[in-house]
Order: sequence, then structure tokens, then C-alpha cells
Amino acid sequence: MVPPATHRTILVVDVEKFGDQSRTDAQRLTIHGGLYDLLHDAFRAAGISWDSCHWEDRGDGTMVLAPADIPKVLFSDRLPGQLASALYRYNRAHRAEERIRLRMALHAGEVTFDSAGVVSSAVNTTFRLLDAAPLKQALLNSSGAVLALIASSMFYFEVIRNSPEFCPEAYSPIPADVKETSTIGWIAMLRPRGPVRRARSEPWRVRLRESAGGVIHGPGIMVGGRYVITSAHVAVRASAGGRRQGLGVAGLSIAGPVIHETVEPVFRFDLGAGSRVVRLRACVAPNGTRDRPAAWALLPGHDANSQERIPLGRLTDESPDITSRYYGSDVVDEQTGDILGLAVVAASDGSREQTWLVPIGKIAEEWPLLRRMAGPGKDDGPAEARSRAPRAADILPLVEKGLEVPALANAQSRHLIVSELPLEVILTVPRSSADRADLTALLWSCARVPGALNELARKIRETSLGRSNADDLANDLERVHV
Repeated sequence: MVPPATHRTILVVDVEKFGDQSRTDAQRLTIHGGLYDLLHDAFRAAGISWDSCHWEDRGDGTMVLAPADIPKVLFSDRLPGQLASALYRYNRAHRAEERIRLRMALHAGEVTFDSAGVVSSAVNTTFRLLDAAPLKQALLNSSGAVLALIASSMFYFEVIRNSPEFCPEAYSPIPADVKETSTIGWIAMLRPRGPVRRARSEPWRVRLRESAGGVIHGPGIMVGGRYVITSAHVAVRASAGGRRQGLGVAGLSIAGPVIHETVEPVFRFDLGAGSRVVRLRACVAPNGTRDRPAAWALLPGHDANSQERIPLGRLTDESPDITSRYYGSDVVDEQTGDILGLAVVAASDGSREQTWLVPIGKIAEEWPLLRRMAGPGKDDGPAEARSRAPRAADILPLVEKGLEVPALANAQSRHLIVSELPLEVILTVPRSSADRADLTALLWSCARVPGALNELARKIRETSLGRSNADDLANDLERVHV
């Protein structure tokens, strides 16, 4: 007869690099004993009875099964912080070879006990979460954290997210593809004084507002200090016009002077074939005056580079719906921070609307200037060639000088100069009726064609004989290395 299963909170911890060859067995014995001292102290400080739990040793870690009458929230709100503090005290008192950093996994589910131990699919899932490569990499890359926590999606949405002490900035989702398990886990890195909050400085993000500065029409990405790419839907709402592509994307030129000293976004032009967790920009709420919280989605794994748009899926069944109001959002790889593309919202085969990713590589095919203005993207040519590519700091100051040269400031004479440049420049430069925007586009287009800046410099000298400002600009153009 199969014994009945009981509901348990499942906790598994594992010592980082326990089997490292630099450690001796004597040092591992010290670590093994220290781990249980740490757990006993942390459980006591968190208000969890160790003696009420079932535990099993795993050599380099342990598994703890807590009965249902112990509140689950204690394992996420109190225990991680207490354990991180205990680890800090322990590590200060021990040599480097005996110090401990931990991975910790949290889940809950039905567990069946027998004379040899336990059987449970929920326990299996917890161990798979603990072995997730992104969790191991996050701890390896963190110099200050002593504890890497991962929670199952069920535990995150049912317990952690509903706690009054929930800190959204502390958690981020990762894919956990281990053996036969493929799921999403939510990780937080803990230092002795609390969780590490994600500090995301992304000044290239902009919001398109009414001219009076009130209603927000939607988000966009600024490149080159002057241009914004967003969805055509946002451009229409803002009546901004712009150069639209058939992809549902619009490129806009902002009014006013070029914004210097801006941090350029990092685009990934080659998406690869693997699935990944992506983050969508917080979009405007229905009243149009404030931003929504960030949302996450799943980019499925396939050959994405050949597709004009790729459907984004819900991260988990518990995740918020992403089928609307995310038009114009940048789609960011949660692990690397690279921008993969732009979100557009459209119906699929006459059905309900859904959110799609338009890969940045596809946008760049219709707007080649994007690759140059955005600077070197990931997987975008040899490192040596990327290091020589002109950046905004090289090109934008030349725009200001060019506007002081009549041959470039005047639209008619500028058109004549463009008509005599290499064909590749003529075919790729996005012309504009605004002098500043048109000249900016011309310089970027010349910068991406070898030798074109030198040719432009020669034309400027020919049409501006005797003008010192024209000679100065021509000299500067020749100094820009391509």
C-alpha cells in the first residue's frame, strides 16, 4: 500500500565549489560541520523550529522538509537574511579555503515518505532549480553576495510576491533547463545586510509625451542623441510621423539640439537559437500619466534571425498577461541587459492581439544607420573592427560644425554633394526636411562606408573654396578613423 503524501515546504542548500581540488578533506569536514551550525542558528533567528522539520544530508548540502503548519513566508522573508548574516560571521572567522557561499532553492509540494527516504516530483524540481546554470553563474559573478536564492514560480507568485515585505527589485526570472525539467525560477542575491537590488541605469530609455508634457503616448529607445525608435502605434498616437517600416516600427527625429554625452544602448543583432527570459519596458497605465511595472516574457528558442517578428510567450501560467499595452517597449535579455528588439502588438491570423518581438537586426536591415549610431552590437563583426567604428562622440560634434558651413547648411547644395558621394551612401542615408537631422543622417551614413568621409571632405573643400570653417570641418572628417 502506498503511504499518503503530505504537503511540505522544500528547502535545499548547496555549498559552492565544495569539491574544488584546492580544498582538502579536513577543510571539507570543517565546512560540513559549519554548514549545520549556520542552518541551526539561522532557523532559530527566523523563528523556524529545526526539530519540527525532516532533513537529509547531501554531503555538500542538505534538504529540509518543513511541515505545513510552519508558515512558508518565514522561509523567504526571514531565513535568507538570517542565513546571509550567519555566513558573514562564519567567513570572517575562517580561512579562505574553509569559507562558505551557498545556493538555496525553495519550493513546496506533496512528499511521500517511506523507510528509505522520500519520493516527490516537487523535491526533484527543487534540486533541478538548485542546479540551474544561470543561478550558479550569478553566484560566481557576484563578489559581495554570500547566498544565491532561487524560488520556484509557484513559491514566488503564491508566497514571496504576496508578502508585505516583498521587494520587486530583488528578484529576476531565469530559465532552469536541467535534465528533463524545463521551468522558470526567480533568483535573488543576498549580502549580509540584505538582498542585492537591481540597479539599472538605462538613460537611453525615453517616453513620448504630449507637447505640453502631460499624457505619455508610449516608450522608445534613443540612439545617436537625436533619433528615437518606437512602434508605429506609439508614433501614430503621438502624431509624430516619422519614417515607418513595414515591421510596425517607426524612427523619429527629436526636435531641439543633439543630446551629447548620452549612454548608447547595447543591441544584440544576432539573437541565436536558444530560448531566454526577456524583460519588457514598463508601459503607460490607462490614464496615460504613469508607468506600469516591468513585465517578463519568454522568447522561444529557434532560428530567430530569419524572422521579421517573433511571438513572445507568457513566462509562466501565473505571470501577468503581456498581450496588450507593450507596444514600443524595448525587449531586453534579462541576463545580459542587451536589447534584442522592439515590442509591437498585433493580431495573429485574425485572432486576439498578442505581443511580438521585432528583432533589432531586422530593424537595422531597413534602417542601416542604426548599426552605426548604436555603436558595436554583440556578435557584430570582429572585435578589432568594432573598436575602430566611429561613435556618437566622433560624429555628433561634426554636425554642429557642418551647420556653420553654407555648403552643408543649405538643403540644395547639400543635396548636390550627396548626389556625388558613393552609391552606398546615397542608397542608405535617410533624408529629412530638417537640416540638422538630414546632416546627422548624412554623416552617419558616410561613417559606415569606407572612404566616404574622406570623399565628403573633398567635396566640401571643392564647394567652399577659401572658407576656413569648411577646411577645419574637412580636416576633422579625415581624422575620423573608419
